[in-house]
Amino acid sequence: MEEIATANNISKESASQKFFSDIDQQYDDKLGFEAKLQNSKSEIEKNELIKLQLTILTAWFNSIILSQLEQIQQVSSFVEFGPLVKAAKGQKVPINQLKSAVIKALDILISSDPTLSIGMVKTTRRFLENDIRKSGKIVP
Repeated sequence: MEEIATANNISKESASQKFFSDIDQQYDDKLGFEAKLQNSKSEIEKNELIKLQLTILTAWFNSIILSQLEQIQQVSSFVEFGPLVKAAKGQKVPINQLKSAVIKALDILISSDPTLSIGMVKTTRRFLENDIRKSGKIVP
């Protein structure tokens, strides 16, 4: 109480009354501040959790994108798939080259995915081969 009396240049008795009066007047404000502080801490924790989740999702999406990019680069590095890559980019490609590339892709599908309707894929392949033969290009 001496500090309050000295700081406010009042008697010790008045300091005691001032102390209790200040507590009485400011108590609700201080409690409200504590509640706001607690809400802010909760928001920060919530935002940190969201940030962590977004970081994990971003890493996951990046790994998927990198994996797909690798697959695209592997496929586009095959000369046989060059026409497909060009067509996908919107470039003009001779139709027989495009059909040959599709045949190569179908061959890969036939050999790698047993769940496909193999009959349908093989029929499509034969159709394209016949179509190329009719146009004069020899299919291996």
